[in-house]
Amino acid sequence: MTRTAETWTNYAEALAFAGNSLLAPMNQTGTAGLLPEFWRDFPSFDAVRAEEPAGYITNMLALAQALIASL
Repeated sequence: MTRTAETWTNYAEALAFAGNSLLAPMNQTGTAGLLPEFWRDFPSFDAVRAEEPAGYITNMLALAQALIASL
Protein backbone atom coordinates (compact mmCIF):
# COMPACT_ATOMS: atom_id res chain seq x y z
CA MET A 1 0.00 0.00 0.00
CA THR A 2 1.37 3.41 -0.98
CA ARG A 3 1.07 6.09 1.66
CA THR A 4 0.77 9.80 0.98
CA ALA A 5 2.89 12.53 2.53
CA GLU A 6 -0.16 13.51 4.62
CA THR A 7 -0.42 9.96 5.97
CA TRP A 8 3.26 9.95 6.94
CA THR A 9 2.83 13.35 8.62
CA ASN A 10 -0.14 12.05 10.61
CA TYR A 11 1.87 8.97 11.63
CA ALA A 12 4.80 11.16 12.72
CA GLU A 13 2.55 13.40 14.83
CA ALA A 14 0.84 10.41 16.43
CA LEU A 15 4.13 8.73 17.29
CA ALA A 16 5.61 11.99 18.60
CA PHE A 17 2.56 12.39 20.85
CA ALA A 18 2.92 8.83 22.11
CA GLY A 19 6.65 9.26 22.71
CA ASN A 20 6.19 12.53 24.57
CA SER A 21 3.40 11.02 26.66
CA LEU A 22 5.73 8.24 27.77
CA LEU A 23 8.48 10.69 28.70
CA ALA A 24 6.47 13.27 30.64
CA PRO A 25 2.92 13.78 31.88
CA MET A 26 0.61 15.83 29.64
CA ASN A 27 0.72 18.78 32.03
CA GLN A 28 4.44 19.08 31.20
CA THR A 29 4.09 18.70 27.44
CA GLY A 30 1.93 20.09 24.67
CA THR A 31 -1.85 19.97 24.85
CA ALA A 32 -2.44 18.30 21.47
CA GLY A 33 -4.10 15.30 23.09
CA LEU A 34 -6.79 17.54 24.54
CA LEU A 35 -7.89 18.90 21.17
CA PRO A 36 -10.71 17.20 19.22
CA GLU A 37 -8.95 18.11 15.95
CA PHE A 38 -5.94 16.04 17.00
CA TRP A 39 -8.10 12.93 17.46
CA ARG A 40 -10.08 13.55 14.24
CA ASP A 41 -6.77 13.46 12.33
CA PHE A 42 -5.18 10.68 14.41
CA PRO A 43 -4.19 7.79 12.12
CA SER A 44 -5.72 4.39 12.70
CA PHE A 45 -2.51 2.69 11.49
CA ASP A 46 -4.83 0.61 9.29
CA ALA A 47 -6.47 -0.94 12.36
CA VAL A 48 -10.19 -1.21 11.64
CA ARG A 49 -10.98 -1.53 15.34
CA ALA A 50 -9.39 1.85 16.06
CA GLU A 51 -12.23 3.67 14.33
CA GLU A 52 -15.12 1.48 15.47
CA PRO A 53 -17.71 3.05 17.79
CA ALA A 54 -15.81 1.63 20.78
CA GLY A 55 -12.37 2.14 19.24
CA TYR A 56 -9.63 4.19 20.85
CA ILE A 57 -9.80 7.07 18.37
CA THR A 58 -13.56 7.40 18.76
CA ASN A 59 -13.27 7.27 22.55
CA MET A 60 -10.48 9.84 22.72
CA LEU A 61 -12.34 12.17 20.35
CA ALA A 62 -15.44 11.95 22.58
CA LEU A 63 -13.36 12.69 25.68
CA ALA A 64 -11.72 15.71 24.06
CA GLN A 65 -15.10 17.03 22.89
CA ALA A 66 -16.56 16.56 26.39
CA LEU A 67 -13.61 18.43 27.89
CA ILE A 68 -14.08 21.37 25.52
CA ALA A 69 -17.84 21.40 26.19
CA SER A 70 -17.23 21.51 29.94
CA LEU A 71 -15.09 24.65 29.76
